[in-house]
Amino acid sequence: TFLGLDNFLGKVFHSSQFPGCSVNAPDWQGQRCVVVGSNTSAHDISQDLWEHGSEVTMLQRSPGCVIKTGRMRELAAAGGYSEEARKKGVTIAACDLRGAATPYGLRIPDCKAWVERIKVDDAEFYAQLDDAGWRQTFGEDETGLYMMFLRTFRGYYFDIGASQLVADRKIKLQSGTSIAEVKPRSVVLDNGHELPCDVLVLATGYQNMSELVERLISPEVAQAIGPCWGLGSGVAGDEGPWEGELRNMWKPTAQPGLWFQGGNISLCRFHSLHLALQLKAKYEKIFDLAPAECSNF
Repeated sequence: TFLGLDNFLGKVFHSSQFPGCSVNAPDWQGQRCVVVGSNTSAHDISQDLWEHGSEVTMLQRSPGCVIKTGRMRELAAAGGYSEEARKKGVTIAACDLRGAATPYGLRIPDCKAWVERIKVDDAEFYAQLDDAGWRQTFGEDETGLYMMFLRTFRGYYFDIGASQLVADRKIKLQSGTSIAEVKPRSVVLDNGHELPCDVLVLATGYQNMSELVERLISPEVAQAIGPCWGLGSGVAGDEGPWEGELRNMWKPTAQPGLWFQGGNISLCRFHSLHLALQLKAKYEKIFDLAPAECSNF
């Protein structure tokens, strides 16, 4: 919450509640919009607002990792996820298995090398963003977006157009700042700037699974289970100790009967099979491992 928010006369949305500009499209024309945040939701909403005639300012509170979508397609194709590979008989199941066969700890050198190639190949793109005020990071250890996804599930954006709008100054950017005070028709930033505002979008993130367990079940259960997601890499937001696999995902937890699944389609497609096999084995009484016995499962 922000000081003075209750006195704001415009519209306020959390990103999870933003309806999209296709709803009452003409109403967004000329609206002065401030989007707090600079990760995926913030970019998507900012682009949607701009395309429907709004004046948009994005507030980047901390550095973020932007990667061109084309680079992600190249990375997927290198793993066999492409039409060309399919025509050669490569199956998605085979690609999933091959991808999962490499431990996360052994992927770090390849991730760093990929980042260094991107810095060179897309140097002009990043220079344009830098000129616009964007604060780019590739992670604490320069491993890039993929490890950020596995470690903290935040801090990145696959560019589908919003970054170019930022570079072209069509979406305005205020970086290294946040809201100090909300007035009835404007927001005052902690850098001293005051922005007229009709619509305030709070793209400030979502609760993680541990927070949801605490809210939906109890703090005691959440504490017993421990972190959900992350590897224990030791970077900010993914504190150790090192586990090497996604914590509490697709395996028994300290709370009997409570299982977790999350991530992207590829991870869920592959590891949901393991979760299903464990449940099948349990209910067929083939085995019934306690969580402590599955700590390294």
